[in-house]
Amino acid sequence: MLTSAPWLALVLLAAPPAQPGAAAPPTASPPAAKPPAATPASPPAVNPPAATPSGPPAATPPAATPSPAAPPAASPPAATPSAPPSASPAPAAATPSPATTPTPATTPTPATTPAKPAQPAKPAQPAKPAQPAKPAQADAGTPAAPAAGSVEDRLLRAEKLYKDRKYVESARELEQLWGDTKQPNALYNAALARFAAGHYAHTIHYLDTYVAEVKEAPPEALDLAKFQSAKARERSVDVPLMIGPPAALVGGATLVVRRIPDKPEDQRPDLTFTLPPGNGTSPSTRTIPLDPGRWSAEVSARGYVSTPQEIVITKGKPATGVNFVMTPDPKLRSVSIRVDVPADAKADQVLVRLQAAGGAGEPKTCTIRPYELNECKLLVETGAWEISAEAAGFVPFRQVVTLTAGTSAAAYTLPMHLAAPPPPPLPVEPPSTDVVPKSVRLRLAGGLNAGGLPLFVTGLGLAVYGSNRYDKVINSEASECDSPSESYQCRGDTISAIRFRTAGLALVGTATGLFVTGLTAEFDVKPRVWYAELGVGGALLVGGAGWLGATNGALAKQLNVPAGGTPPVWADSIPAIDKATNQRLAASMLMGTGLGLVTGSTIGLLVRRHYASKGRAKLAASVPVVGPYTNVGQLGLMVQGRF
Repeated sequence: MLTSAPWLALVLLAAPPAQPGAAAPPTASPPAAKPPAATPASPPAVNPPAATPSGPPAATPPAATPSPAAPPAASPPAATPSAPPSASPAPAAATPSPATTPTPATTPTPATTPAKPAQPAKPAQPAKPAQPAKPAQADAGTPAAPAAGSVEDRLLRAEKLYKDRKYVESARELEQLWGDTKQPNALYNAALARFAAGHYAHTIHYLDTYVAEVKEAPPEALDLAKFQSAKARERSVDVPLMIGPPAALVGGATLVVRRIPDKPEDQRPDLTFTLPPGNGTSPSTRTIPLDPGRWSAEVSARGYVSTPQEIVITKGKPATGVNFVMTPDPKLRSVSIRVDVPADAKADQVLVRLQAAGGAGEPKTCTIRPYELNECKLLVETGAWEISAEAAGFVPFRQVVTLTAGTSAAAYTLPMHLAAPPPPPLPVEPPSTDVVPKSVRLRLAGGLNAGGLPLFVTGLGLAVYGSNRYDKVINSEASECDSPSESYQCRGDTISAIRFRTAGLALVGTATGLFVTGLTAEFDVKPRVWYAELGVGGALLVGGAGWLGATNGALAKQLNVPAGGTPPVWADSIPAIDKATNQRLAASMLMGTGLGLVTGSTIGLLVRRHYASKGRAKLAASVPVVGPYTNVGQLGLMVQGRF
């Protein structure tokens, strides 16, 4: 029955047994008008024509066919071929041709009492609701566990079930394999297993799907599929259907047919048929083949549903036609949306979006062109929705609405308002003509200020410390410095305090000069500004140094006592020491400021000269140069430069 080959022709067990109550496999030969391209040996299940006769073979006499109530008459299943034949697979070697099929010795004679046909439902009895069979659920109602193993393993498992005459279980395995892998062999063999189980409607549906979807199937496989489908149709009853209204069929429809089981184990998968779009003026008609028994069918289309109807099929009797009238789906509501654009405005297109409240699900969208067709229609579920409209140059509109069930379309008009004009563009700064880039200037200024800050803090500390010591000595009692030893001590402390104050104010002056040049560095100044600061700094440095040297003599006269000499009276020396000290402090301040100005201006000049030289190089490279051009036998002018 099964193989891992790409295409499976009809391979059944020898004389497939019929289940009790199910019709036996046919013995009639196929029509002569539809033989396979290469006449195959006759498959045992449907007894196709033998390989030698040119015309249709003679039909097997009816007496040789077991009745539906007869027990299985088949011998044990034949082995499955390991590889597919070139045309169609040969049946088991023990299978005779249809014209000479003998009745096996072990085959019981047909039962004298034929099986009772299925009883139709009484007209007064209400129809039982259809029990849908989930696609992933086994026919017997037990959820199927996830299939395990490779495709080959699953095919072999289904083959074993078939050989064990567990046709329904084999069909379930193959149907699940088809759903998982779209393996053509699985669909084809599922049809054969359903045929052996007497489920002819499923056989027809699977084989029709095989013929329609398996485009690369070899012709002999398609011929055998059509032949087997025709045999299944002989055992089924055609049910005519009429489906309306025409307006509901414009986009096509879906027909779902479910078996209503007479017993719990008779669970079968749903049969789903796709109906093509109608013409919008007349109902659609369709005929479907069904097995004897009770069925439930319903039709649905976009925005439309129908009431499930029970169909009772009695063997040997024609089926009564079923009329489906679809009505609008109460769970859906049509929405008609328009936009209101001001007369003095123009909107080429407006994007309309419907999003379920809370952001659940995918939004529904449509585009409205107000000057072509100012309307769009959407079909959505009832409930709360947010409607939004967006267009270029307009303020986005949003509104939350609640859609209730209804047959007419819910109409909404969305107002659109012009958005405020955008602010004028900011003025574009002209390209910078600075010699020193601004970023470089800022870094230079930051460096000068950063260098002056620690000098200022250190100098201020030294000056304060020296002032405190100086005040302590100068303001001491005169008697403490009268004796020669005390006089030497007081003069030494005074000299130390003056040095601290002088050094501190010199550092403060240096920091002040760096701060001044740091302020200048923030601007792209001309070189003369730097030269002016350099000149002022040099003058202060030289003047401060000279003044500082002049004060040394006055202080030395009061503080330095020569060896063997008599120091002046301390009280008389204090005014002269104070005067000389103040002059020394001023001189050190001026000298430090000059030093800071000289240092900062020199750095600024060097940086400006560096970038000025780069600018001149770029300018020189961009200026075309015209000169003579000579070569062997040639004379002319040559223009060089960046263009």
